[in-house]
Amino acid sequence: MTRLAQVQCALYVPRPELEAWFAGARAGERHLYARGPSLNPKHEVPTLVRDWIAMGEVSPVQGRDQATRELLYFVVRCRRQALGDEGARRIAVNDEWRETAEGKMFLALVRAANMGAPCPSNAQLAQAAGLRDADAARYVLYEKLAKVGRVEILPNAGTRGGRVVKILETGRVTAEASGARA
Repeated sequence: MTRLAQVQCALYVPRPELEAWFAGARAGERHLYARGPSLNPKHEVPTLVRDWIAMGEVSPVQGRDQATRELLYFVVRCRRQALGDEGARRIAVNDEWRETAEGKMFLALVRAANMGAPCPSNAQLAQAAGLRDADAARYVLYEKLAKVGRVEILPNAGTRGGRVVKILETGRVTAEASGARA
């Protein structure tokens, strides 16, 4: 006789509850968003959490319920943006596009802009997006992201080269490069 393992589904907090927590959470605050054996990557709550992680807004933390031994999934707020900051808006990225080279590269640029970091080099963007080389990354950046209006390549006011990228959906920009060429 074959025994079948009982498969349980994760339970998720309602998305509006999680979004309300996110809007008011201070750096370091933690919130439970799911519990169960594993997450469904297509469910709207884990998708939302992945977006926040990609933008550097939250960090994921797992725990275990001591009584039931069930896995608990938390998010910890990394930082709180000032009210009225145009960059506080969440980027809208669907699951299919997120997995494309353009989506991966765009999220790397969003992360850099949100963190106030310099724009990644073409080689770094190629690695983040799974592209063959820096030339492929340069093509995707200019032809697939800038020309379609997701980002704007700004002239770098610094004298050391590099580039500054503006995320048009949020208005956030990457920092000026301190010396590395893009």
